[in-house]
Amino acid sequence: MKQFVLAVLGGLVISASVFSAEQPFIDVRVQTDRSALWVGDRFHELITVVHDPQVRFVMDNLEGSTVNLEPFEILDLQYHEVPSADGRQKLEIVLLLTTYEAEAREIQIPSINLFYFVDSGPSTNSDRTAETLTVPTATVVLQSTVPQNVASIRDGFSPPVTPFRYRATFPIALGMLVLALASVAPLFIHGNRLRNEQELSRRRKAALEQMRSSAAALASRSVDSESRMTELYEETNLRLREYLSAISVLPTEGKSPRELSSILRSGNGATGGMPSEQVKEIVAILEACERVRYAPNEFLAGTKLHPELIERLRALAG
Repeated sequence: MKQFVLAVLGGLVISASVFSAEQPFIDVRVQTDRSALWVGDRFHELITVVHDPQVRFVMDNLEGSTVNLEPFEILDLQYHEVPSADGRQKLEIVLLLTTYEAEAREIQIPSINLFYFVDSGPSTNSDRTAETLTVPTATVVLQSTVPQNVASIRDGFSPPVTPFRYRATFPIALGMLVLALASVAPLFIHGNRLRNEQELSRRRKAALEQMRSSAAALASRSVDSESRMTELYEETNLRLREYLSAISVLPTEGKSPRELSSILRSGNGATGGMPSEQVKEIVAILEACERVRYAPNEFLAGTKLHPELIERLRALAG
């Protein structure tokens, strides 16, 4: 009996040693760099696998788009393999994760499966079967900034009803602003019109003074030659048109005497309408200037017209 028991124990020891020799060493650990998260926080999960050299992990299918860790979202996934102690290898997988769960609770990061082959001898790849290594789960705590009676961050609330006195404040204020502008606008328009009238009066006085001085200067000139006569009538025409531009706030250059007559009679340009007799005097002077300027053979006529022209200018200037 004793010999039978020893034989059975010896067989078990031999079987255990054979089994352990066939199973490679694989140690997997999981850790996170944060244990508590707020909504949308990012954190890293580190998966470390220490294994014997004959273990070859299949990493072709390990991508962020193919790994499902809901309710966590994989933002980045990287891995590398480096030598470890005792001649073993160390595989490190780093995942950058986040979640948008709003409920405060403990939550587990789902496990993933890694696939590997064991190089046990001269067998070919077609003879080998892939083994599966299940990575343990990790636990983190989710914290929330939303009220306790809200289950999701996307829950909507109806805004509280604003009291009528607050809702009526803006229309009342807007109405008061419109009334204030309406009361100030006439004053502004009247002030602007008054300033324009004052400026026009100032320009008219300055133009009138200029006409008087021009008439006095032209009266002292002689027209004993054709060139002097032409210069005198050109300057007379120029000074009179400058005076008309000042009192009518309209350009007179290029206008014929008849066109100027229509403008002055109708009151365009803030003149208020010039008396008919005064308009006739202006047109007569301008026509005389043009006739003498553009007809050099009218020298004698221009000489005779000179005293009359000067008197008309003086009468027009007051």
